[in-house]
Amino acid sequence: MLRAFWVLPIAVWFLIAGILPDPASTSARQAGPDPEQVFPRPEAALSLPSRVFVPVVNKAVFSVNPGTGSGTGNAAVQAVALGAYVHNFPYYGDVLAFLNLIGRNLAVLMWYRPWGPAQFSGFHPEDLEYAYSLGAVPMVTWEPWNWDDPRGPNQPEYALRNIVAGNFDDYIRSWARAAKAFGRPFYLRFAHAMNGYWYPWGAG
Repeated sequence: MLRAFWVLPIAVWFLIAGILPDPASTSARQAGPDPEQVFPRPEAALSLPSRVFVPVVNKAVFSVNPGTGSGTGNAAVQAVALGAYVHNFPYYGDVLAFLNLIGRNLAVLMWYRPWGPAQFSGFHPEDLEYAYSLGAVPMVTWEPWNWDDPRGPNQPEYALRNIVAGNFDDYIRSWARAAKAFGRPFYLRFAHAMNGYWYPWGAG
């Protein structure tokens, strides 16, 4: 039995390892709007110019004059890449409207994907390609439950102990194979809020 605690770290390693390729090598989804009509293509997927960013102090050196209380500081300021979750993704019009609103490209574009038979489950390479076409690194939040189940969060079959026991190994393998076939790196955010009680996989 292949246990999930082996499958997931290995899958994440293969998905995000390596150097991010130039997003200019991809094209937008055929059915979606052309992002170049809104913004020019940015340079490389992880470089910071033209992204949404905030300055932060990553190193500060202070000298204090004893007895006076005065001091001087010299701080090296860099930038942090920021991303966004835009409601209703993968409806691309909302993403473009958000980019128009902020007037910049994103460094990371995040969205949610369920497991099982729910709508939007499975691996959708066209959505990752669309994120790349906007110059953003894709981030998939992978939620182990069925969005369409009327029980809502009361889906005990998706408890973490059942995932670790191997009950979903076939689904994980299938998804990982599709991700490997996609062939480009992305961030995989698995089972967020794991310490809460409002999701079936939560430990709270």
